[in-house]
Amino acid sequence: MIVSIAVGVANLVAMISISEGLKFKTTSLLERLGSDKIIVWLQQPLHIYEYEGFKEETINKIKKVEGVKEVYPMVYKSYMLSYNNKRQSSWLTCLSEEALRSLSKYYKLLKGRYFIGNRKEVVIGYRIYKKLGLNIGDYIKIFNQKFKVVGILDEVGVYSEDIVVFVPLKIVKNIINIKYNYLIIISDIKYVEYVAKKVKLILKNERKKEDFLIYTQESLRNEVLKILGTITLILFTLSIASILIAGMVLINTMLTNIIERTREIGILRAIGAETKTIVLIFLSEILMVILISSILGIILGVILAKILPIYITKIFRVEIEPIFNLEIILKGIGISSLICILFGIYPIYKATRIKPVEVLRYE
Repeated sequence: MIVSIAVGVANLVAMISISEGLKFKTTSLLERLGSDKIIVWLQQPLHIYEYEGFKEETINKIKKVEGVKEVYPMVYKSYMLSYNNKRQSSWLTCLSEEALRSLSKYYKLLKGRYFIGNRKEVVIGYRIYKKLGLNIGDYIKIFNQKFKVVGILDEVGVYSEDIVVFVPLKIVKNIINIKYNYLIIISDIKYVEYVAKKVKLILKNERKKEDFLIYTQESLRNEVLKILGTITLILFTLSIASILIAGMVLINTMLTNIIERTREIGILRAIGAETKTIVLIFLSEILMVILISSILGIILGVILAKILPIYITKIFRVEIEPIFNLEIILKGIGISSLICILFGIYPIYKATRIKPVEVLRYE
């Protein structure tokens, strides 16, 4: 009984701490992105020759929208890198020097510097640096051209963000025929929502179809919180299910215990013990079980919350640091205690219905 309740508490504490950690991770990344940025992403294959990109005329129209400070067109595509017989998939991001610097709060440098726009230089993500063993001053081939590594990004903690390779757009334009599939729009903060609506209208008119997504920091936050809410609900439901199973075990154990203690209860009733005395005896026993189970559950929950993110990172490629605080621990103990007490009501009620005469029948 103690073990089953402890497992239920452990699941609850672990799931709440992991979901809170995931929420903190995503919202902190969004904060780093900045509230003045609007991201426009083309919903087309990311292979350079397979889609109609954003045209220069369209970009110039967006630049004229009130509140727009700058528009940075980009090319974002998957690319397989190789170095010293090692291979690593990456997200190749061709952009201007100014565009890269506008993202400096999100993509922070671990070492080195950002590239200079008219040189064959690259800035690589943390995972590329670790997997391929590249370092500052090394050269890597991109589009059959040698590029010098001048910067290494600090770890973001999201797989897709840690395999980026930033390449100067001006240089790539001279090597291959490019099509823009990504825009970063810098807007006056007061005009962000207005600009997003105007950009949507311009793109719908120009492209004759809505094959793009537009995100502001606020809309991204809403999307993320909606997804996180669903994940949290699933995790919470699984945790409650384990607590309910523990509650069923509690009922069976207590009913068996009451049958075995029929003589003891009958004697107590015979010497004048009131109903509330019987209730207090069994309720105190339940609370003692809950206390011991909660202590074990918290310890197990902390261990579980440290182990599970390792597997979550492997599956979803997002690094999560679980959050532990008094509120989370109290939530875990409170919910499990409430469920266990509710499940204990019926056995306690059965105990209070035992009459002294039943002792003779039991004997």
